[in-house]
This record gives sequence, C-alpha cells and structure tokens, in this order.
Amino acid sequence: MKNPHRYRLVLTLSILIAIFMTGGTFLWVSSELNDTIYRSTEGYVKNIASASAGIFEMKLDDQMAMLRHQASFFSAINMSDTKSVKTVITTAKISKFFTDVIVADKYGSSWDYFGNYVGNVYDNEYFREAMAGNEYLSRKAHKNIWGYDEFIMSVPIMRGENVVGVVMGTFYLDDLSVLLEDVKIEGGASALMSMQGDIFAMSSNVNDEASFKEYFSFGNGIIDGDGNENAAADYQDLSESEKDATVKRFREESGNSIVIITPIGDYPWLLVTAVKESSLTERTEELYRMVLIIEGVNIFAFAIVILSLIGVFLRNISFEKMNDRFMQVNTQSDTIVFEYDYVRNRVEYGGNYKRFFPGGKSYAQDEHMWDLLNLLHPEDVNIREAIFNIPSNTEAEISGEGRFKCADGNYYWYRIHGNIVRGSNNRPVKFIGNIVNAEAQVNEELRLKQAAETDPLTGILNKGAMEEHTDDIINESNGSELYALYIIDLDNFKKVNDTLGHAIGDKVLTDVARKMSVVFSEQDCIGRIGGDEFSVFLKLQGANVKNGKKIIEAKATTLCEQIDEVYSNGKDDVHVSASIGVSLYPDHGSSFGELYRNADAALYSSKNAGKNRFTMYRGQEG
Repeated sequence: MKNPHRYRLVLTLSILIAIFMTGGTFLWVSSELNDTIYRSTEGYVKNIASASAGIFEMKLDDQMAMLRHQASFFSAINMSDTKSVKTVITTAKISKFFTDVIVADKYGSSWDYFGNYVGNVYDNEYFREAMAGNEYLSRKAHKNIWGYDEFIMSVPIMRGENVVGVVMGTFYLDDLSVLLEDVKIEGGASALMSMQGDIFAMSSNVNDEASFKEYFSFGNGIIDGDGNENAAADYQDLSESEKDATVKRFREESGNSIVIITPIGDYPWLLVTAVKESSLTERTEELYRMVLIIEGVNIFAFAIVILSLIGVFLRNISFEKMNDRFMQVNTQSDTIVFEYDYVRNRVEYGGNYKRFFPGGKSYAQDEHMWDLLNLLHPEDVNIREAIFNIPSNTEAEISGEGRFKCADGNYYWYRIHGNIVRGSNNRPVKFIGNIVNAEAQVNEELRLKQAAETDPLTGILNKGAMEEHTDDIINESNGSELYALYIIDLDNFKKVNDTLGHAIGDKVLTDVARKMSVVFSEQDCIGRIGGDEFSVFLKLQGANVKNGKKIIEAKATTLCEQIDEVYSNGKDDVHVSASIGVSLYPDHGSSFGELYRNADAALYSSKNAGKNRFTMYRGQEG
C-alpha cells in the first residue's frame, strides 16, 4: 500500500460517517416501524385467510366432482324404472365425506344408496335447483330426520340436454367444524358464514357465548364495522375488485382486532377469520429489539466490515464461479433449487426451474410458493399441507414425494427436501431446499410394492398383504369404528376345474375378484387368500356405524347374488355360487387371525345350511 496514513484517515472518516448514518437510520426506522408492522401483520393474516378459503374451495370442488361422477351412472338408465335405479344404486360406491347419497327421479321420488325409498323431495330448493340444470350447495343447514344439522349438495342427472333426475349428497355440520381446525390462524378463530350473515360453523376455541363475542362481536353488532350493517351486507356492498379478501379493523375496549371476510370460490359461503392484534404484539416487540441490537452491532462492526471487503470481494468471485457450476449440474440432473424468504414474501428458483416455468423469471414476488405448490397433483396433499403449516409448527426440515405438473402438461414424481431457518419464537425466516426428479425410482418402488402385495391372477391383494393391511387398520383404530371381515368360499369350484378345465376355472376366479371390486369400495381391503377362497375387510366409520349391520348384510346379499352364475364349456355346465362367513371387529376379534377363525366358522355354517348364502358369526358356530 503506497500511503497507509491516507488509508487509515479514509477508514476513520468512513467509520464516523457510518456511525452518523446508522444513528439517523435508527431514528427513521423507529418512526416507520409501526406502519411497516401494521402492513406486514395485515398482509400475513390476509394471505392465511385467502389460502384457507382456497383449501375449502378445493374440498367442495372434489365432492361436487364425485357427485357428477355418480350422476353419470344414472344418465344411461330409465329413471322411471325403479328396479333399474335400485340396481345401479346398490352397486355404486359412496364417498366417505358424505353422510348419505340420495338419488331422485324427475318427479322427486328418492332412494338412498341401500336401495331404500326415502320420500318425495320435489318441493325442496336443492331438488328444484338441480332440475333446472344447476349444481347446488345449501345456503344454510337443514335438520334431517334424526335432528342433526346437515348440508346438501346436488347435481343434475343429464341425458343429452335434458335433466332426468338428481343426485344429492349430505354431510354433517361437524365435518365443517373439523375442517376449520386445519385452517385456524394462530391466536385467532375461524367461522363459516352464509351470504345472509348467518354463522353456522366455528373453530373449536369458539365454544360458548363469551368466546363468540370475544372474536366475532364488535361495537353494536356481530362482525360489524359501523354498528349498523352486518358483515355479509358489508361484503355485498364491495366492488368485484375488492372481494378477493376483505380486511376490516375494529376497535373495542380490549384493543384492536382484524377480521377478514373471504369468499369461497363461487360457493354461497364466506370464510370469516378473526384475530386479536394483542396476540401479535410479541412479534412487534421482537422487531423493536432486533432493530436496537442490529443497529448497535452495525456501529461497532462497521470498521471490521471495511477491512474485510477486499477479501470478501475476491472470495465472491470464486463463489460465483462455483455457483455457476453448481447450477449447471442441477440443470443437467433435472433438479430445481429454491429459497423462500418469509420476510420479503419472495421465492427464488435455480437449477432446471424452466422444467416447471418455461420462459419465466427465476424468482416470484409475493407468491408464497403457491404457484409451485399448485403444480402438485391433487392427491398429493401431504407435502402441500406440510409446507403450508410451516408457520404454525416447529419443524426444522421437510421431506416428501409428490407428482408435479411440468411444462409439457404431464405429472412426474419429484422428491422435495427443504430446511427451515427460524428466528425468535420459532417464526420461519427462510425455507431453502431442492426438488429432484425421482420418476424412475418411485415408479420402480411402486411396481415392486404392488408386485409383492398383489395376487398375480386376479390383481387383488394376496394373503400376506390382506393380513398386514387388516392388522394395520385395526391398530390405528380409535375404538369408535365398526369393521367386518368376510370370508368367501366358492361352491363347486373343484367341479369347474375337473369338468370345464383350468382355463375356465381361472376365469371364474378373475370374475369373482371383479365382482367383489364392484360391490365394495376402494377404501375396503379385497384379497384372495387361497385357491378359491377370498376375503374382504369392510370399514364403516362416522354415521355409517349406526346402520352398520344392515350395510354388512346388504353387501353380503349383493355379493352372493353377483357371484351366483352358471359357467359352461359348450358341453357341460357348472353352477358356481358363494358361501360366506362374517365376523365383526371389535365384537369377534382384535386381529386378522381371530376375525378369520370366527368368520371361517360362520362360513362352514353357510356350507352346512345349503351353500349360496352368508352367515354372521354368533359365537361357537357349528
């Protein structure tokens, strides 16, 4: 260095100027901090409310799609033919979300999914709306015949351009309250409200009149900013551009509160999120402390920073070269690198990000990673919810697998792994990780798993997988469920092989597996556990437990009717039927082995009674 004295003088002046500027900055930041915290707090709550409404909309869309799928089964039949309607009803599968699914013809006569006549629904709004060609969701709760509050979805059954009937699904108010627990904001409460201002579901922390008033009563009215109009009316008065997520602030004796009224898609409901600003004061105080500490440290550390700048500059050049090589490797290996900054609401991408966003920027502002998470397959909700819940938990890292929709329009398996950098009070600061293509590995794992669990002839579960899945379900049971194990043995199957040949015998086995898959739903376990012996583990939960034994017997009867068939090779005929034994959990056993032994005993009672029938285990069969 040619003139070290000049260098020291410049360095000293730089430090004095830095101290002066830092002090001025501190005063300015202190004066502006309240407004910044106000905006960031409001934005944080607004984004959580909008995302919560999106989850509700997705749940409701899924159920409407299921009803449309059910309606397609009835569009091809004569809805005036009661027998045809009942046949389709009793072989259809019901979503576990719905308490019941009901089918009505155009005159309003209706049947439930056990084939029972329910009554005439012609005068009900949900029937008339669907008959007019519209999909319908209750605007308010209805009392069912048991006195429970329930909501109704309905879709038209279309034949060409004509409406020939209606499919309706019902679900309980409690199911909505459970969903609210998944989206409740920390330190606040959530509720569902109709466009008329009626609140019909609330999160669990609003469990009495006092807590209701604490969150949803301001001024002279309920969720009311001016004491005269309710929240639903306030919402309706807004322009369309303002209705994305309406934020209201209210003042009462206990302090400020924030209420967010968010529409749930095109459905006639609003999501109301209320949070006390007092619950967010710790965040404000922490920001003040951070500013004080940072400004103080800056003053004393500035001199060291000046002396280190040259070394940092030289190291930065080397780092940039290394980073370029790293990004090239990630691009070639189909890896996406991301860094999400919770403070700046900004996510940056590196590596092969154009695999997802062709021609796009390498960063997104104010997106909260939702553009990326929206590329996930609808069934891969676990990883989406894990990332969404980062602010409300204390996890240090997240790993998982999911199918992402790429630029070519197809879904591919990727493994995502990220580390969470947290600040004070465990609030997330950054989420840093990568998304690596795992299409080949996951498909191979799935293929091997399926091969190990599947019966090669029929394509259903083998004996080992059947026993394992059954015991897993029982071990996870909370004691309120009702399960049934069916053991099915084919009558005259040996005669089929001996008389008609093994090729037709194999056809009988595959036919039986197919018929069982029609009678039972995807959530039930269906397997082949012997040469001509099959098994089904039926799961009944929620409202279905009340009618459990009727459902179990109806399924057994339908299965006997479906399997009953005559097979022929053109010369000889053999009549094939099924003898069935049924045992119940928890009454008849607490494991697959115990349930199997008791169901097998009941099966032999069916054999001794003449075959082609079912028997419920009643203890000491035979």
